[in-house]
Amino acid sequence: MLNISRKISDEGEGPLWDKFKSGDIEAYEFIYRSKVRDLFNYGMSISQDDAMVKDCIQELFLEIWKSRENLSATDNIKYYLFKALRYKLNHSKTLAQKTKPMDGQMAIYNKLISFPFEEEIIRKQQIVLNKRKIEQAIAKLTSRQREVITLSFYEGLSYDEIASLMSMRVDSVYTLVWKAISRLKTLV
Repeated sequence: MLNISRKISDEGEGPLWDKFKSGDIEAYEFIYRSKVRDLFNYGMSISQDDAMVKDCIQELFLEIWKSRENLSATDNIKYYLFKALRYKLNHSKTLAQKTKPMDGQMAIYNKLISFPFEEEIIRKQQIVLNKRKIEQAIAKLTSRQREVITLSFYEGLSYDEIASLMSMRVDSVYTLVWKAISRLKTLV
């Protein structure tokens, strides 16, 4: 796996995708392991039904393995998988008619730094409070605003990639991000 990640930094993701398409199981596993957390976080911004998101991710990886030889080429695997997951989630939501009510839970990962015991407890409590505030504020955004915030700030996609992924114009993405941030400022 280390050799694969070293090659990606040198050559980009295109050769990795080509290896996967030709049936290289190691490349497939590497793609899964390196992208699954990002896919889950992105999926939760669209649906917030973690069971549906997990199911769609599993189905997505099964389907791309089965049809790997017919997939189009890409140099941006994350974008390719995000687009496919977005389609699967929207399709699943359409089939289910309505998803479960949103509970405001988003997957936010924090790496904790060691402090003395008392400071660590206080710090953890503050993190939990801040996380709840942010989750509650994000839950009050529209689904499109949640999606654009996740893609822009959590996944680091460019405005052009977001526009393409969400089938919007780039200037509309800028406006949507601005409105979402403005709303978050009033809610937090």
